[in-house]
Amino acid sequence: MKRWGWTILGVLLAGALGAQTLDQPVATIKLDKKSSLVSQKAFRDQVAAIETQQATKLTPEQKKKVLDEMVIRELIQMDIEAQGIKGTDDDLYKQFRANNPGMSDAQIKAEVERQSGKPWDVATIEFKKQIANMKYFNQFPQAQEVGKINVTQEEVQAFFDANQSRFVSPDYIRVSHIFFDTKMRPKGTLAEIQKRAEDTLKKISSGQATFEEMASTVSEDPTSSKSNGDIGFLPRNMDGPVGQQLMRVFGADFVNAAFALKKGDLSQILTSNSGLHIIRVTQKIDKHFMTLDEPVFPGQQETVRGYIQRTISQNKLIQNQTKMVEEIGNGLKAKATVTVFEQNF
Repeated sequence: MKRWGWTILGVLLAGALGAQTLDQPVATIKLDKKSSLVSQKAFRDQVAAIETQQATKLTPEQKKKVLDEMVIRELIQMDIEAQGIKGTDDDLYKQFRANNPGMSDAQIKAEVERQSGKPWDVATIEFKKQIANMKYFNQFPQAQEVGKINVTQEEVQAFFDANQSRFVSPDYIRVSHIFFDTKMRPKGTLAEIQKRAEDTLKKISSGQATFEEMASTVSEDPTSSKSNGDIGFLPRNMDGPVGQQLMRVFGADFVNAAFALKKGDLSQILTSNSGLHIIRVTQKIDKHFMTLDEPVFPGQQETVRGYIQRTISQNKLIQNQTKMVEEIGNGLKAKATVTVFEQNF
């Protein structure tokens, strides 16, 4: 049986109602001997969140759909409680051990408390709810079919054709550097560091040493010094999260100076937000429309085709899970008594 991941299942059941503020009810729910409600505040908060996300006002019919989804989520939580399904410490330890082999339960508990800043029983409340949800859904026959997903090459091609603007590669340069730290752990004064950088540049320019030799023996970047100074590819477009992170590390002046170099050129001493650099551009890739079989990012293994397959697969999984939740919820709804108070919308 395909076991669902916590993340997607958590998204599907996010906002499960639990204990509600005692304000005007938008819906009351009775299932067997249990009763619950959807409060006005919870409903309006959910509507407001969706309207903010979608940047539009929901119609009355759309609001009724939101309420119906909230009722279904609450019915499922009521059924979970009625069946006595719970997530236990043993369930949690088993999950954590699978992801952290070699750690004892005591170490896992200490690490969870350290990272959350809360006692174990408090820090694991939501995890235990997610485990209870998984146990609940995995008892239904539909659970065996949810993860059976096929993505055809026709679907991949159609997605690619419909989203061409998403697959434009920006200008890239691949950079190697010799780094002198002036911020985190500077070795000497700024003048002394500048002098070391100048001496290094002179040795390379005069042929006394190669760039690669200096990168491996002088550079203060312990990672790139093991690979002739290579720090990988820098994109010209710094708008995304990766670009913004690179911009914080290097700064606009460094990036602009690097892109001004030709392939194979040796730079002068450049200043970044981290220190001083002598760089060499080893590869240039011009902005272009990507093909299905090229890497999403230069140097990475995942291709555009693989990215699209993964995206479609995830979307289908969410659709299958959503359909299952609706089927189970509607079955409970047929047995329940649900009273809606539209005047409290």
